[in-house]
Amino acid sequence: MRNYERPEQRSNIRVQIQTDLRLVMFDTIAAGVLSGAEQLKLRAAVICDLSTSGMRIFTNDLIDAWFNAMLAGHIQVAAKFCLPGDAAAVNAAAKVMWVEPNKPGSDYAYVMGLRFVELSTADRDRITKFVLSHKLDRKDKK
Repeated sequence: MRNYERPEQRSNIRVQIQTDLRLVMFDTIAAGVLSGAEQLKLRAAVICDLSTSGMRIFTNDLIDAWFNAMLAGHIQVAAKFCLPGDAAAVNAAAKVMWVEPNKPGSDYAYVMGLRFVELSTADRDRITKFVLSHKLDRKDKK
C-alpha cells in the first residue's frame, strides 16, 4: 500500500481540483494485455490533483490484473478533460506511474498517478496558467 503521509517528491506545482475525466486505456506494445473491446471502452474517472507534468486520479474502472502491465508502461492512458471554467478540452497521453487500491471507505476503488507523455504546447500552457492562478488564489485566501 502507498504511504499517503509521505513527504512530497514532485518538483512541479500541483493543485487540488475535482473535475471529471474520460480515459481510454491502450496497449503500447502488441502484447495483447487488453482486448480490442477493452481498448475502445471509454472509462470514467475524477482528477483530484493536477500539475503541468501529470495528475492523480480516482476511478472504479480498472482490473487488478492490469497493474503490472500499467507500471511496466505496456498500458498507457489517453485522457480528455476540461479545466474548471474552460470549455475547451485538454487531450493528453499519459504513463501510469503508480496505481493501487484506494483507502477503505472511499467512493472510488483505485487511485492512480499519471505522467503526461504527450500534451500539446497549447494544452500545457492552459494547464500552467490554471495551476499558477489556482495556487495564487489559495495563497491570497490564507
